[in-house]
Amino acid sequence: MRELGLVIGKKRVHSCVPESWLEVSERQFLAVVARAYDLMDDAAFYAQFFGFDVGLVSQLDLYSFYVLNGLLSFTKKDDGMQSFILPMLKLKDGEGRVFCVVEPHARLKGMSFQQFMMVDTFYTWYVQTKKRDYLLSMCACCYLREGEDFFALEMDERLACWRTCEDVLLYAVLVQWSFIKSWLSRSYPHLFVAGEPPHAGRSGGKVKVSNMWIEIFDTLVADDLNRIESYKRLECMDVLRIVNRKIHVQKNSFR
Repeated sequence: MRELGLVIGKKRVHSCVPESWLEVSERQFLAVVARAYDLMDDAAFYAQFFGFDVGLVSQLDLYSFYVLNGLLSFTKKDDGMQSFILPMLKLKDGEGRVFCVVEPHARLKGMSFQQFMMVDTFYTWYVQTKKRDYLLSMCACCYLREGEDFFALEMDERLACWRTCEDVLLYAVLVQWSFIKSWLSRSYPHLFVAGEPPHAGRSGGKVKVSNMWIEIFDTLVADDLNRIESYKRLECMDVLRIVNRKIHVQKNSFR
């Protein structure tokens, strides 16, 4: 964190400014996401991120904006984030009752391979098609109620509570998963490709969506059909490590 002091009109204001995503508060993260997806104007963004009064923001001169924007350079990096910035989200059920859903644990500890496959598949499909239903499905599979068994609910039950969710929260989950994907690309370079998510590829006017995890799961299970459910419940990080190593061995065998 760094201390920021600005003189705005006749008033001097102070703010603690993060120097990396690891230091960003939930309020600041949501402000960055809202601005990135045009859900918030610049004045509201500067006020929410830096903790200024909106009225004071209108009095800033060009040099002050130049200084503030320079302090935001870290937002163009991902810092190898291994955990989510928003630990808990509040949703409403069909009867308007508020309940909480929680993030996956740091380094995806405890996330089953089935849950991981569904979150990442819907993430990829959304990136490629921009269909809102894929984004909703991704969020519904990513954040669960405390102690919830991922295999206990049908997708329709999950989606019902996300359809009225604020867009900024949906995009926040999307951005956080992109951070996780970037970290995974460093940890398992043979399985994940570093860089930006793939753009939609078109053939005959239709968008092609990836089924990578379905193919990997089929390869993993092979002929051991009696243990399909067991494979789905394996820790995702254990599976990723094994698959990454297999790909590495296969690549070396062809050299």
